[in-house]
Amino acid sequence: MGYLIDFFDICEEESCEMLVEAVEEVSEDDEPAIVQDIEDEPAAIADSGTCGKNVTWTVSDDGVLTIRGTGDMYDYDSNGESPFTGSIETIIIEPGVTSIGAHAFQCYGVTSVTVPSTVTKIGDFAFEECSWLTDISLSEGLESIGDYAFVPAFA
Repeated sequence: MGYLIDFFDICEEESCEMLVEAVEEVSEDDEPAIVQDIEDEPAAIADSGTCGKNVTWTVSDDGVLTIRGTGDMYDYDSNGESPFTGSIETIIIEPGVTSIGAHAFQCYGVTSVTVPSTVTKIGDFAFEECSWLTDISLSEGLESIGDYAFVPAFA
C-alpha cells in the first residue's frame, strides 16, 4: 500500500505552523495524523485544448488523452499540426464526439483507444504512426473508416 503524507511535508509556511503543532499533539505513536491513499489522487492535467467546435481535450501526466464534447473533431493535415503528439499511452474518446479527424493522432506510444458508439466516422490517417496500438474498441455505430486510418510508422 502506498501512502502519501500530504500535510507535514507541504505545510511549512507560518500560516500552517500552529495547525501543524496542534495536529502533532493529537498524533499517537509518532504516526502522521493525516495520510491519504495515493490511489485516490487523480492524475494531474499536463495539457489541454480544443480539437473541434464543441470538442476539447486533456492529457494527464500519466499519458491518458481524453477527448470530450459534442460534434466532430477537427481534421488536421500531415505536417504535424495535430496537438496530439508526445507521450500519450491511452486515448479515451467520450460519448458525444461524432468523428475522429484526419491525421488526428501521431502518437508512437499509444497502446489503447476507446471509441464510443457516437463516433460514426474515423478520418484518413487518423491513427497515423500509432504502431504500438494493440487494443482498440470500435462500436457498431461506426459508418466510415478513412484511408490508411491505422497506418503504422515504418522504420
